[in-house]
Parts: sequence; C-alpha cells; structure tokens
Amino acid sequence: MKAFLICLLACVALSTATKFEDCGSKQVTVKKVDVQDCPDGPERCTLEKDATKSISIVFEATNSSARGIKVELYSWQNGFPWMFDDDHHDGCKGHGLQCPLKIGDTYTYTGDFYIMEGYPTSENVVIQWEMIDENNKNIMCVHVPRCKRNNYMLEKF
Repeated sequence: MKAFLICLLACVALSTATKFEDCGSKQVTVKKVDVQDCPDGPERCTLEKDATKSISIVFEATNSSARGIKVELYSWQNGFPWMFDDDHHDGCKGHGLQCPLKIGDTYTYTGDFYIMEGYPTSENVVIQWEMIDENNKNIMCVHVPRCKRNNYMLEKF
C-alpha cells in the first residue's frame, strides 16, 4: 500500500509540471510551474480561444522581502513582447501570496488568464510571467515555451 501511494504521488507530481525557463529571476528560486493542460513534454501546449487557463508558480524567496508585488504577463511572438492587461495586478491580493515575502519561505502564486479572439495566429508563442517589487526591481521571471495559438490573445490573469 505504501509503495502504491508513493508511486501515485510521483505520477501526479510528474504529470502536472509544465516545462519552463527562468528568464532572470533575481530574488527567488522558481521550483515549479504548472499551466492547466500544459504538461512537460515534446507536444505543444495549445491555448484554446474563449477559455480560461490557470497557472501556479512555486518559488522560494532567496533574496526578497517584497512588501508589494506587481504581476505582468507578456506573450512573445517573432521576437517581440506583447504586454497584456495594463492594470498590473497586485500579486499580494488574491493570488495565494503572503506579503511581505520572507527569505527562505516557499510560496505558490496562482492566477487565471482568459484567452480571447483577436490576436494573430502563431505556432511559436512564449508566455512570460514577471513579478516586480515595490521598488520596480525584478523578483521573478519565467517563460513557458512551446505554446500554440489559434487566433486569440491573453486578456487577464
């Protein structure tokens, strides 16, 4: 029974992780990224239009005691970033973080983003999540590569 539970937990952990690349996190160590229905693997992550996806990012605060966190979402296509949702959402409210961050503690950021029509079709999209502190300094940056779009854009997170 114990071996079964260990195997089950290992399978769940492996099946929910999404391939990601750290793109310059300065104050945290990113441990895991999970975008709904986007497992790690050779296949592309297809983001369907008119749907909401969720993301979770697990990280350890290594050099940050940020009191305020601004979250920004970009889509990279053909080498150019497209910023979405100009409201710069407060990462400390409604996303599972407890601010101020404490060095050495592990946190899980959670968010949703809505995918709408109106954006150019692309086979190679990189989604970028950034967290910026109250002094406008980089806390965290992750890229989720190999996303595919079918004429839509990301609207909110």
